[in-house]
Amino acid sequence: MKQKVISPVLKNVAIVYRRKSQGAQKETIKLVSWLQEKGINVYLEDNKLKLAKTRVFTSKNLSHLDLMIVLGGDGTYLYATSIVKDKNIPLLGINWGSLGFLTETPAEQMYNVLDLALLGKLNYQSRSLLKVLVKKKRGKSSSYLALNDIVFERGPYSRLIRFQMYSNKDFVNESRADGIIISTPTGSTAYNLAAGGPILHPETQAIVFTPICPHSLTQRPLVLPETHKICIKIESPTQKANFMVDGQKVEILSPSDELHIEIAKVRHTLVSPSNSSYYELLRKKLHYGKRE
Repeated sequence: MKQKVISPVLKNVAIVYRRKSQGAQKETIKLVSWLQEKGINVYLEDNKLKLAKTRVFTSKNLSHLDLMIVLGGDGTYLYATSIVKDKNIPLLGINWGSLGFLTETPAEQMYNVLDLALLGKLNYQSRSLLKVLVKKKRGKSSSYLALNDIVFERGPYSRLIRFQMYSNKDFVNESRADGIIISTPTGSTAYNLAAGGPILHPETQAIVFTPICPHSLTQRPLVLPETHKICIKIESPTQKANFMVDGQKVEILSPSDELHIEIAKVRHTLVSPSNSSYYELLRKKLHYGKRE
């Protein structure tokens, strides 16, 4: 009888896979079997794949997880982050997407990397999260956590959004723009970068504010200390705005609604397959500094 090799560091592992990818689904089936042979309890989001001896993870048993494996692109990784919320479960991203900035492990190297994970030999990186409280003029207030960014933008609405920004209760400015991106250092290479914002090393202790198509040449990206508490007040008398967290639309903001933003007390743990530098990742994924 074949003896199981039990991992000394992992007992309960969850898998989140890209639903629209048949390749990710097939690999999930193989991965479940591989993990179970190691004596590991495997959790999935649901029973769609109908795999024997797997369990369904819920908000009640998430805290028992030692690791969550993500098979997909950065969008799937951010979705998994929204599931984890404030539990700070380590996430290991396997790239079944395109760019793969957060899911940096290539699919063909997955099992080699997982062998190292089972032995506790991977690099665990602590990343900051944004906490935002949406104070509604009408209706119930709500709060969210974001690994990359929070965004409000005009969407299908025709007029620019007018808003005021405060930092530690000090008035910063009043702006008119299509919207604004509030980003963590982790998210600085996402929408923030596309909108002309700066790249921040993930260990930087800062928050980035980047206006989207501002109606002024003087409105530039602003980097603030992560210790600051930010308030943004929607001043447009009639204009509504889409509000998004890590790329997912979650609410419609109305005039006089307020956003209260700060760095969350809880952190996010990203599991990296190597000890290579962040700059190597920039060169590899974004071709940073490459000359044609």
